[in-house]
Amino acid sequence: MLAGLAGFGIIGAVVWFNLTHSPVEVDKDTLCPKAGSWSTTVVLIDVSDPLPSVAQEDVKNQIAEEVRTIPKFGLLELRLLDPKVEGGEVLFSRCNPGDGRDLSGIIANPEQERKRFEQGFQKPLTELLASAVQADPADTSPIMETVQWIGVKQFAAADQQKQKPRLIVVSDMIQHSADYSLYKGNTDFERYRRSPSYEVLRSDLHQADVTVFYVNRKNMPGSADSFVEFWEQWFADNNSNLVRVKKVQGAE
Repeated sequence: MLAGLAGFGIIGAVVWFNLTHSPVEVDKDTLCPKAGSWSTTVVLIDVSDPLPSVAQEDVKNQIAEEVRTIPKFGLLELRLLDPKVEGGEVLFSRCNPGDGRDLSGIIANPEQERKRFEQGFQKPLTELLASAVQADPADTSPIMETVQWIGVKQFAAADQQKQKPRLIVVSDMIQHSADYSLYKGNTDFERYRRSPSYEVLRSDLHQADVTVFYVNRKNMPGSADSFVEFWEQWFADNNSNLVRVKKVQGAE
């Protein structure tokens, strides 16, 4: 009798799971639900000037911590700032498929989920991130233009998601392009607002939460505080929130 009751219990658990957890169709290449990802996180790495080895390790560790907070079926894009590519070069674009910890061994296969997570998501991301922080230097650093493109290309679609989009930027935040440059050290936001570039670079970042891993450079054209203040105003003016700034270790 006890065995029969246990059997009925297992059958009941399977029926309950199937009723309350409808299967999610997932694209085999992106690991995202075919109906669309559930959240969006974009990591933009700007290594226009090379990073010392210590700074590279710190960046990899910090990004790894951020990646752990991406929910199941949340999209992660890793982009490398490239003046020749609008929106930056996309190195990685996949959803977190889940690592199986939320699944029951009775009615699912957590080990299969764990392997898919490690081989299809975690391992290739780790390898691409290691190459990203060693990228070749560039003469320009179009941070505003790249972020504007990300807002149009990725964050506009995130309006349908339950979570706000996230932008993580690794950079010295020295905007330098034909449209606008901070290399002269003038980080007065009102000056920027009055410039012809203001309307050209204006963006809607769809209330994204922004984290900046700040790379301090020798001979910076201004103080770190002035750069943070400028970008805090810039992100707010472009419908987003600079929620965190953390200095990258070993970058001086």
